[in-house]
Amino acid sequence: MKNKYKIIPFLLIILTVFTICGAIFVPKYLLNRKYNNIQNKVTAAPENYYLASNTAMAKKASELLATYEKTNLITGSWDSVCKKADYEDALLKETDAVALAKQKIDELYAMELYPYSLSSSYNNWYSWTTDLYSYSDTSFNTYTCYLWIITFTRFDNKLTHTILMTEDGVILAGIVNDNTARITPMFVRLNEDSIRSILCDDKIRLENKEVYSYPNFANTITEIYPDNIISEITEQTSIRVSLSFNADAPSDYLVYQTKTNDSYIFGIVPITALDKISDENAQTTETL
Repeated sequence: MKNKYKIIPFLLIILTVFTICGAIFVPKYLLNRKYNNIQNKVTAAPENYYLASNTAMAKKASELLATYEKTNLITGSWDSVCKKADYEDALLKETDAVALAKQKIDELYAMELYPYSLSSSYNNWYSWTTDLYSYSDTSFNTYTCYLWIITFTRFDNKLTHTILMTEDGVILAGIVNDNTARITPMFVRLNEDSIRSILCDDKIRLENKEVYSYPNFANTITEIYPDNIISEITEQTSIRVSLSFNADAPSDYLVYQTKTNDSYIFGIVPITALDKISDENAQTTETL
């Protein structure tokens, strides 16, 4: 019996030692094992690690995006998801967006880059309808911007203008159902001041410009905007402009005038957006 009572403290000491050793070494073993399993593996962080795009902070961050950053999101130069949006989510009211579109089209008209004015005057009254699309970045699900598609119809139903515009007033494309409209020489009209007006940024620097025909432009541009708004291009003239924004490296844009079977189109698009679609189409073709 005495031996039994002597053994119990010994067993307790051994159990305590094992417990302490286990508390020290088992977690280390498990952590090392988990680390070795996930080492060199890349996984996407869950969406909830970032600001949801509908939070107040995300909306404020979205408002602070520069005009060219919104253009990159909308055109797909940066990875984004597009969907129909509710008007109450937009930063602009519908009537304000319509007024801004008229103003910016009239600026293009004054530069002879768009063939018509939308200013209300005798025989130039327009009604309008709108659609709104949101574009949210897929990297952080934080930044969202909006594309207004505004259709102006003249009172006699003979002229229809479809305007694709950011909320800053950048006219990404202006389309009128008149393919007899004259394509004007853009090279002399595109200078630093006119580019600043088109992209609504008075700090842009024009580094270079050249006449440039983007390969397979007619098929590539159709995939950038919703509902195949631009299609069946039959004639094109375009200028490649290299632009600097703040301290960033220069970015290339294509400023273009095109015609389809029934329309004239003026627009501007980042070259990176066109390149991205071209690369994706090439990869699809190789797969097939």
